[in-house]
Amino acid sequence: MLLTGRWINAEEAYRAGLVNRVVPRDELLTTTEEIAREIASYNQVAIRSAKQAVVRGLDLPLNEGLELEKRLASSLLFHRSFN
Repeated sequence: MLLTGRWINAEEAYRAGLVNRVVPRDELLTTTEEIAREIASYNQVAIRSAKQAVVRGLDLPLNEGLELEKRLASSLLFHRSFN
């Protein structure tokens, strides 16, 4: 897709592992709200760390991105031991 510019439909994206589910358009809002509630129920420090790893890691070389993930994971373990 990236190199050919070819568009794919939702079913193809699902089969290729680019999305983890496909829902009918009329269920989209309900489904996204359910997913948002599920995410909001998780530990907020862990969610913040995961988002930080993705956003900050995009611009890093692999070894630095892995180091960032290791630091964030360590801080979660440290945080967890005091809660």
